[in-house]
This record gives sequence, structure tokens and C-alpha cells, in this order.
Amino acid sequence: MNALEKFRVEKGLTYEQMANLSGVTKASVWKHCRGVAEPDVESVARYMQRLGLTFPLIRPDLWPQSPPASPTMPSVARVE
Repeated sequence: MNALEKFRVEKGLTYEQMANLSGVTKASVWKHCRGVAEPDVESVARYMQRLGLTFPLIRPDLWPQSPPASPTMPSVARVE
């Protein structure tokens, strides 16, 4: 269950109610909640703005939970 479906179920919302709250079409809400399609940037913005969800929750594929390891700098010999 993805974050959008979990939110919908926890709040006791129908797909239509979630669509009305978010400003995303009912068909798109269904697709996003069921994992049939990933929300586009506009839909993500609406979910964030109107439902208080965060980008990493909605699109974890684009925002990994843990930051990548920082690269190490190669050691450089000093020449005098």
C-alpha cells in the first residue's frame, strides 16, 4: 500500500472525496492510490498543498529516504 492509499484509508475517504479535497481527478486519484500510475508534478504539488503530504512520501522513487553516500576526496601529495 503506497502513502496515498494509506492516507486515504486512514482518513476514511472515498476516491471521490480525496479527489475533491486534492483537486486531482477521481480517475487519477484511483490510479495513484492503486499504484497504476505515478503522480505527475502537478498532482504531487496538489497532494502536498491540499493534503499536507510530503514529496518523499508521494514519490519515494524520486526522493530516496536516505541520502547517497558523500564522495571521498582523493588524497593529493604535496610538492615542495
